[in-house]
Amino acid sequence: MTLTPRGLVTAPFSQPATVFLVGVQCRSWRSAWKLPFIGKRMGNMQEELRADPESGLLWGANFVQFRPFTTLFLSYWKSPDHIHRFVESSRFSHQGASAEYFRRWGKDPHIGVWHETYEVHPGQEENLYFGMAPFGSSAFNDVISVGAANRRFMGRLKRAPEK
Repeated sequence: MTLTPRGLVTAPFSQPATVFLVGVQCRSWRSAWKLPFIGKRMGNMQEELRADPESGLLWGANFVQFRPFTTLFLSYWKSPDHIHRFVESSRFSHQGASAEYFRRWGKDPHIGVWHETYEVHPGQEENLYFGMAPFGSSAFNDVISVGAANRRFMGRLKRAPEK
């Protein structure tokens, strides 16, 4: 695993990207037995994306919260169009997995799926890393040392704070 340079670094975006958050939430242990089936489908889709350089996936990682049990796949994509092509393409398992989910568990009031999408443009984002392996935007953007010009939060956003 490659480490970023010691000290504070930032990884400013040089081109637009899309942040896509997706996951599952289970609010009752009565429905918890379904999670391995759902997790396997989500894992398969992530493997498909990582194996296909044309998918548009730049980077992604999984996270879990336990109360209520909620998963999060934090992912960065080249564009919203790449996400749309993934969802609509028969080359990937998303269509079948989605149909299976709604057929088998769509009426369960204790389990749900969610997603959020955000477009990020250069100069309208900010990040800071210290002693981290490539993570988030530092996994696909150039990493630069923090200096006088980008030492402060608003400096990395390339704007002055509001008064």
